[in-house]
Amino acid sequence: MVAQVPVEPPQTACCQRVEIIANRSSGFGMVPEYMIVWVEPSSRHWAFDPAFVGEAREAFGVWSDAGVPVIFDFTSDSTRAMIRIFWRNRFAEPVTGRSTWWTADGRLGRVDVEIALAAHPGVDAPVVRAVIMHEIGHLLGFSHSREPDSIMSYYVSRAELSERDVARLRKRFALQARP
Repeated sequence: MVAQVPVEPPQTACCQRVEIIANRSSGFGMVPEYMIVWVEPSSRHWAFDPAFVGEAREAFGVWSDAGVPVIFDFTSDSTRAMIRIFWRNRFAEPVTGRSTWWTADGRLGRVDVEIALAAHPGVDAPVVRAVIMHEIGHLLGFSHSREPDSIMSYYVSRAELSERDVARLRKRFALQARP
């Protein structure tokens, strides 16, 4: 998946848009320990299923259960959220998920994740969960992987973390210095 940058401007003047491209992580050395998440609760897109909202929330839970030292707190107010999940019909590019990142003073300000529900036939709850897990992986600092069983594969094929994904997660955060 290639994270593309939509043409819409950031909602606040304090932030600068950062493009995350193929084979690159977020580029942030320090991942915030607390992130507020908002998931769009409904959509008029014909392919939307209300179960997708629960799958999106569960995607964050999978990373938490694997040991990521981040508290993901959910809100019903999108203006309070650092991470926002939106449902789209499709993109001009043949991708299912993309993220737009904004920074403020060198820190992560906000991430908008968009999921294309009609990107290809068969986008269902497990696919939505896998794509959001992949985008969270970028948020946590992981680049794309050439391993087909990895959640960070260019072509996500599973809605769970592989043993290698978990090993990388443990290594990444064990080496991260705490302030």
